[in-house]
Amino acid sequence: MRGRRLIVIFASLVIGFGALVSACGSDMGPAAGPAPPPPELAGGDAVAGKDIFVDRACGSCHTLADAGTSGGIGLDLDQSQPSLERAVNVITTGSGSMPAFGDDGTLTQQQILDVASYIVSVTR
Repeated sequence: MRGRRLIVIFASLVIGFGALVSACGSDMGPAAGPAPPPPELAGGDAVAGKDIFVDRACGSCHTLADAGTSGGIGLDLDQSQPSLERAVNVITTGSGSMPAFGDDGTLTQQQILDVASYIVSVTR
């Protein structure tokens, strides 16, 4: 009798754990789609961002078909398709050989958001 009771308890725990894992999600199933950008990233102007991208010669390092650039030093933005958050972060703080454009005040936060919005809008 005791053995049967332990089996029932164990089975209940396994079923309960399975339901918990299902409710929490897992990396094994299909993605539910991209999460919306955080509120602090909202408000970028892709048109202004293209002007900044071109005026600041970002294309001398980066390939971006929409801007007609084929720089070979930095990332190919058409292929890398960065998220808005990633683009804002890299433009602001730099990465690898790319300098930071926000930390030294070269670009304002709005200009950075505009450039990031432009890149994301033409690479998705």
